[in-house]
Amino acid sequence: MTQPESGADAPKRPRGRIGLKRLVGYPVAFLLLCGVANMLGLVDRLFYVPDRRDYGKPDPLELPYESVAFTSGDGTTLAGWLFASPGRRKGTVIHVHGNAANISNHFRAIAFLPTAEYQVLTFDYRGYGESGGSPSRSGCLADVHAAIDFVKGRTDAAPDRIALFGQSLGAAFAIVAAAERPEVKAVVAEASFTSHRAIARAVLRRHPVTFPFSWFLPTLTLSGAYAPIDYIDRLAPRPLLLVHGKADPLIPFQMSEELLARAKEPKRLHAIADGGHLEIPDPIVERAYRDAIIRFLDEALGPPPVSPRLPPTPRPGPAPAPNPPAPDVTPPPSIRAPSTPHPASEPPPPLPGQ
Repeated sequence: MTQPESGADAPKRPRGRIGLKRLVGYPVAFLLLCGVANMLGLVDRLFYVPDRRDYGKPDPLELPYESVAFTSGDGTTLAGWLFASPGRRKGTVIHVHGNAANISNHFRAIAFLPTAEYQVLTFDYRGYGESGGSPSRSGCLADVHAAIDFVKGRTDAAPDRIALFGQSLGAAFAIVAAAERPEVKAVVAEASFTSHRAIARAVLRRHPVTFPFSWFLPTLTLSGAYAPIDYIDRLAPRPLLLVHGKADPLIPFQMSEELLARAKEPKRLHAIADGGHLEIPDPIVERAYRDAIIRFLDEALGPPPVSPRLPPTPRPGPAPAPNPPAPDVTPPPSIRAPSTPHPASEPPPPLPGQ
């Protein structure tokens, strides 16, 4: 019976061959996993932080609103609030909010617009707030299109005076949706990124451990679809206002500069010197920020059409008292007018002595 060899006489395994298999096999497996994650949108879903908590509702006396619901293209029910303007209606602004939280937190960002005579619709993407479903890139974009359709179907909204106001993630969706919808007449994009891959790359570069992965991981795991940088030049000739804080720690200010360079006229960039990510610490600077948005919307949408003034509706009240009888104005005999003279065909009576 043959005894197994041991010790120095045992045959050695070809380490080089096994090492080569590992060297090639692990990266291939990693690439395959990245490809599967890309196709299934697994990493893309990490972009969204849906929140269904109620952070509070507006005071209806200070900011009148109507709770509304409408459906997205695939039948998902979306919830929103429609804020009325107290005076004349210059137009309708659709607010596309940023990531995390929901409209019960984000509505404060647009509270200044109704007092500037703009009707405002703010809504939650699928998976956020009281909206159904779960978020995805294509799904949230479809929700923005559904919001535009909802406003167009309202009898109290002017379909030719619609503007989009997007913030952060919502700014990216607003740019892409407006490029596909000529009904949108103006776009305000605050703190937008250029693409999902670009912002993922920027986040990975902030830490030395993840920095090496920034060169290839976003490209392998994220789709390049619906990148604002690829759509923004389609907005012209409709006006565009980009807004960004220079001290934004989340989305680099340079991304708005890149979007501005790619966009066509008319366009402008409102830079906030010490502004963070959707945060303005100085109330004076915040007032200038709001004035810039209102001024842009006024110029972009133009003055609203003048509607004919109708007489005011009479208020109900007690029936009017009956008119008193007309007074007798017959003059006394001493001042009565002379009687009608005789007709010319009759001879006048003879004078005395004739």
